Amino acid sequence: MENKNINEIRFKVPYVNKLKLSKFNIIFPVGKDRNIIFNTLYNSVSLCDDELVGMLNSGKFQNIPSEILSMLISAHVLVPENLDEISLLKFRKIQLYINQKTTLDLPW
Repeated sequence: MENKNINEIRFKVPYVNKLKLSKFNIIFPVGKDRNIIFNTLYNSVSLCDDELVGMLNSGKFQNIPSEILSMLISAHVLVPENLDEISLLKFRKIQLYINQKTTLDLPW
């Protein structure tokens, strides 16, 4: 696979040069050079090798090929740097509470 970099998808995703790892990622090694990244906030699962995990942990996202970078953004493994994930989680909790309280519980 040709090694395209972050510059090639900047026009598609304007914030791509300002990304961070999601706080809700859990990385599980599952074999030799195999890892699963599970994002608990979005329930997404990604399979990656040790080299990619190293790039993610070091913050060197510009070295990640554009196709893989796009997948990591779609899976919310990488999120915009200014995203407050804790506030998002609190908002989702409030939404869930409101949805449960506004449902009509009929006795029959």
